[in-house]
Amino acid sequence: MAVRIILALLGLFLAGYAISDDPFYGGAPGFGGTQAFIALLGAALLVVAAIGSPARRTNTLLLSGTFLLMLALTEWVTDKVLGPVLRPPYDYDEKLLFKLRPGAKCVAPQLPENGGGAVPYEINSEGFRGPELDPKHEKPRILVYGDSFIHATYTPEDETFVRQLGRQLEPKLGPVEVVNAGVSSYGPDQEGLRMETELAKYKPQLVVVAVFAGNDYGDLMRNKLYRVDEGDTLEPSPHQVDASIRDMLVLNSKNSAVMRGLKNIRTLVMAKAAGVKPEVKTDAAAKKKQIDSWVEMAKLEYDEHVIKKDPIVRNTHIDYYSVDLSVDPASDAGRYKAKLMKLVLGHLVDLTKAANVPLVFLFIPHPMDVAEHYDYAEIDRARFPSYDPKNLIQPLLEFSSERSVPSVDLFEVYRAHGDPLSLYLKGGDDHWNSVGQRIAAEAVAAKIIELGPLAKP
Repeated sequence: MAVRIILALLGLFLAGYAISDDPFYGGAPGFGGTQAFIALLGAALLVVAAIGSPARRTNTLLLSGTFLLMLALTEWVTDKVLGPVLRPPYDYDEKLLFKLRPGAKCVAPQLPENGGGAVPYEINSEGFRGPELDPKHEKPRILVYGDSFIHATYTPEDETFVRQLGRQLEPKLGPVEVVNAGVSSYGPDQEGLRMETELAKYKPQLVVVAVFAGNDYGDLMRNKLYRVDEGDTLEPSPHQVDASIRDMLVLNSKNSAVMRGLKNIRTLVMAKAAGVKPEVKTDAAAKKKQIDSWVEMAKLEYDEHVIKKDPIVRNTHIDYYSVDLSVDPASDAGRYKAKLMKLVLGHLVDLTKAANVPLVFLFIPHPMDVAEHYDYAEIDRARFPSYDPKNLIQPLLEFSSERSVPSVDLFEVYRAHGDPLSLYLKGGDDHWNSVGQRIAAEAVAAKIIELGPLAKP
């Protein structure tokens, strides 16, 4: 009788779990194949409990119990060993679209061209990459905001711009606490929303905001958090994250590690079967195709956000070169992007002034602009006669001058280095490498020391 009851309860539990739509094994909302399998398993146990012989009930209980125990053990081991690789550190956030998950432990694989292997990194309890903040706040605190250039998942902790900036400052200023507030795929709009609460919460003595000229203009279009109103002022834009993207972000920390692993294996097998190869082509035809794809995506985003005022956010993490502003700054799209960027940066300036916190901007160029020949894309100047390598940096410098905000222009710093491409990753990855981050840290540290903002009361 005891075996029958236990078997029936186990069957009811599995059937109930299947219809509960729990995301651990159920995945995205809705009844799918995994739920159907669990429901059938539960139903089978109920049938055996109801009409099976005592021997069959006993054997079924032992078999199902062993299976569930092994599944639990496999889940635990997979999560401990592969969880940092399988679970992205992003969670859905209604205000910010997404944010880093406090306490996440991650591993970022690297391309063979960049040394291969993998870089481990952690998100602290406050949602910043790196160590926990000093609870006593005894040292001057610098918050460094930015996108993947600051988050720098491809760089070991000690070699990131943030850590190197701290080392550059300490000989002149003494111990400082430099906090990595970077989030991959963020735009200055999301950084401003964070600053609205974080400046008061963390009380920094200085804020550094890094702007990647290569794609931060496009982030403002894709995020749809703000638009330019008829009076040329910044206004919040009604927006809604696409349901599939929202579900993906919500499930990042709630899916089974085993299920995520099986899904990744399935994707790799299908890609191999379809003949998909990961290498980046660098011939002239491939470079033209890359530019053409950016042109089409830029047109689509401008049409969605500005012309149609479409509120649905369909892209939160895939960033690309802002080709429309780069090749034709006088176009409607180019002028709109430059204006929107200046208004968003102006919001950041207003926030720091209201908090009485000094602000320094760091402007980072795309490798295609700062170098003579970039392997993975190249602007055809005959086709785009309005292109200038500084078209994406220029609006940022104009804004810095207009608002009298200190800034560091890495375009000139990197050009002076002699071989700018040696400061970036390879294999089609447009991020700076450890050397590029060191040179940037030296330049920003020199600016901070020159200004002396940390010496202010």
